[in-house]
Amino acid sequence: MTSRRLAVILANLLFVSVAGNLFFAGWIASQSFYRPPPPDMFADIERHMEDRLTPEGFVLMQDLISKMRPKFSAMSHDSRVNRDAIVDTIEAESFDKAAFMSATARLMGIRNDLDTAMIDNAADVMEKLNPADRRVVADFIAMGPPGPPPPPPR
Repeated sequence: MTSRRLAVILANLLFVSVAGNLFFAGWIASQSFYRPPPPDMFADIERHMEDRLTPEGFVLMQDLISKMRPKFSAMSHDSRVNRDAIVDTIEAESFDKAAFMSATARLMGIRNDLDTAMIDNAADVMEKLNPADRRVVADFIAMGPPGPPPPPPR
């Protein structure tokens, strides 16, 4: 075998090796960006309550969920935008404490607004539920948040 033929074979092997490595690197990188959609907290609540509440109580809970779902989606979006603002203040060349405090206060305000709306609407529903249905809701609240546990801190 001539040295020229050997060089061509080695060049082809190198090309195949680089192509394979790039393929596997791209595949591994694409898997690291995949995030499953967040669990639908409201669907979990509905599933849990459906068989336990009276039909009238379940309708009231569905009405509450229907009112809160768009508010929760808006809060999630606004929180994401505000978290980005917090990250920007932290990553800035020079740290601006006032901007950081302002962005953090906005995030807390967004969450507080959702909590206030949830409490107000839930109180209206609790007034209309019978004692047995309120007991089901109390048991659900005592169980803690639905869905998988939060990820461990980094």
